[in-house]
Amino acid sequence: MTSPSIQYVQAPGARIAFRPFGRHDAPPLIMAHGMQDVGATLDPVAKHLAQTFCVHVLDLRGHGDSGQPGIYALSHFVYDMVVLLDHLGLEKAAFWGHSLGGQVLTRFAAMFPDRISMLVAAEGLGPPHFEGRYKGEPGLAGEGRRLEQIMQTRPRALPSKEFAAERLLANNPRLSESQAHWIATVATRQLENGELHWAFDMRVRMVFAGAE
Repeated sequence: MTSPSIQYVQAPGARIAFRPFGRHDAPPLIMAHGMQDVGATLDPVAKHLAQTFCVHVLDLRGHGDSGQPGIYALSHFVYDMVVLLDHLGLEKAAFWGHSLGGQVLTRFAAMFPDRISMLVAAEGLGPPHFEGRYKGEPGLAGEGRRLEQIMQTRPRALPSKEFAAERLLANNPRLSESQAHWIATVATRQLENGELHWAFDMRVRMVFAGAE
């Protein structure tokens, strides 16, 4: 099964990209990836699930081919699910989310219970644990320092896709070299000036600032 073409829906503040897999008459399933990732990394799972479901793999706002508004809150991500369902003409759907995607969909299920038929949340039941990066600044004061750092972050160009693959392997040794190189291809974008960058906005990390 080849990967389908990208479709878009306009949500408040950002255009959301998604790709459908499977038969249109099959039960709908929407898949959401984790933070600093892209929907394409879920393709192997989506293609398998497309034997049973009509799968829609989305790029969360700030990621992949979706818009990067620069300001992010969990309520933005949650409402994007409402927009996508309405765009697809669906009253409800099954949902599958990993990490940030799981956190978003868990909140969506609680806020819009009539619009979800099933939820699978993989590592998505809370903010990630942060080691004490700002020791001596407990509580929200330390989180304020974290938020400042996130907002002041500027993307740096990657030397090559090979370098990106090496970073992926260092972060997740369970990846094979071929998997790392494939992810480095789908999770990077070359800008008009020729620079290679990760295909996500580093500022999406602000959604968990103050969440501890």
